[in-house]
Amino acid sequence: MRENIEATATPTLAEQLGVEYKEVDGLYYPMLTEVDENEFLQLGKWGHRWLGMMMEHDRYLYNLYFMCGDLYQKAKEYEDYAWQLHDELVERLKVSRNADNADLDTMEKLHRIQDIEATAEEIINNDLYELIDSIKEQRLEFIREYREQNVE
Repeated sequence: MRENIEATATPTLAEQLGVEYKEVDGLYYPMLTEVDENEFLQLGKWGHRWLGMMMEHDRYLYNLYFMCGDLYQKAKEYEDYAWQLHDELVERLKVSRNADNADLDTMEKLHRIQDIEATAEEIINNDLYELIDSIKEQRLEFIREYREQNVE
């Protein structure tokens, strides 16, 4: 099996965007950026959830980040944001729901803390859905404006 790296005769759209091809036995395969598995393993709960939701609900942006090599960096940024939001929510909910009350027994405190964690997780999930929807709306608005400019 021989392997050469060369450009095709007429550059494809992918080549114009910077994607290189590798020829193996007469067939050309795109050479996408290789993912360091340590980047994937360093992501936590919220980073993996962001990856899953982006792949499921906004495949265009997911593929764009993947092709640019920024996918795991963006997931890490969201994870940092989500943990910061989580910590703030938990502290606020503990105060509002009186979870640190010394008069409560251990099981009641545990129940309140679990309820607070579930509430914080639900809020962060909804925030992620809203983020994805707002990005899609911005992209749609941009496309509408672009079409209106080209029609005139």
